Amino acid sequence: MSKIKVNEITKHDASEITISDTIKIDTIAEKTSANGVTIDGVNIKDGKVGGGYPVKEADSWRITANTTIATPNGFLTSNWERADARGAGYFGTGLTESSGVFTFPSTGYYLINYHFSVLSGGGNHSFFININTTLDNSSFNAAVGALGFVSSTANMYGNVSASFLFDVTDTSLCKFKFGHGNITGTAGTIRGDTNEQLGGFTCVRLGDS
Repeated sequence: MSKIKVNEITKHDASEITISDTIKIDTIAEKTSANGVTIDGVNIKDGKVGGGYPVKEADSWRITANTTIATPNGFLTSNWERADARGAGYFGTGLTESSGVFTFPSTGYYLINYHFSVLSGGGNHSFFININTTLDNSSFNAAVGALGFVSSTANMYGNVSASFLFDVTDTSLCKFKFGHGNITGTAGTIRGDTNEQLGGFTCVRLGDS
């Protein structure tokens, strides 16, 4: 059986050929070894779809300094940096941050996973850390939250984590920031570090909206 090898098939002129029935093909192979084959705008190369990178965006951020949990509530507005130490990196354009508000590089579905470590405030206390989203670049509301508890034992730590899938339909309007608040007892401290991911998040774009 012979093979037809092409990089691209396009119409020659206005009188293009139309096939209304099914075409059955055992093998479609690239003409030029480095190019792969593109079908309806999607490149297939060496068994990988989309050039081998179905995920176009992945980014991690953290807070670099300790922050006392607000009573009753507040936002993490400062000391943010992209994770860049000990092998950490990002893929794609990446998010941008201003005063604790994060902006996405493109529309799509983004999975946000966050984790924060909290040091005891000297007594039993409970707290929350949440993601607040806006769909109009103005009003922020809690979208997902995690509650934590730390006992009075000296140097005791508590940890909270949660996930949120954000459907970003407009990058100028859909944004998020982190809130925190003390519920009972003496407020603890959200831990930060410039090398270790003690408090922060990872965000991955999963696909188009």
